[in-house]
Formats: sequence, C-alpha cells, structure tokens
Amino acid sequence: MITDFYKSVELLDFDVASANLFGLNNSVLEKKGSRIPEADLMIASLAMANNRILVTCDSRHFRKISGLNFEKW
Repeated sequence: MITDFYKSVELLDFDVASANLFGLNNSVLEKKGSRIPEADLMIASLAMANNRILVTCDSRHFRKISGLNFEKW
C-alpha cells in the first residue's frame, strides 16, 4: 500500500537551488521583520526551486513570501 503511494507521487529533494532560495527568502523576511518558521520556509523554497504550486490549508506564513505560487485548499 505504501509502495503504491510512493509510485504515484514525485518526491523532490531539498537541493542547492532550494537552499539558495531559502537563504534569500529568509534574508528578505528578516529585513522586513516578518520571519516565519524555518520548516515553512524550506517547503516554500523547495516549491519555488522546482516551479511548483504549493498547496496548503494554512496560508498565513506562505503569503509573506514574494514570488511563491500557492493555493489555499
């Protein structure tokens, strides 16, 4: 059952591009005095690095990140 699930999704790695965006986004948010949890920032940076739309039920942190495509479900 779990094996079937993993076959149906694409797993994305937190790579150098994701890490670079994490640093950039963190710096921008810090300068604005608008920090968010690192886990949310990592998720957002991963989505941005892979040109993906982030789907979330809680957009309050993600809406602070310029250039992030996200949908609230």
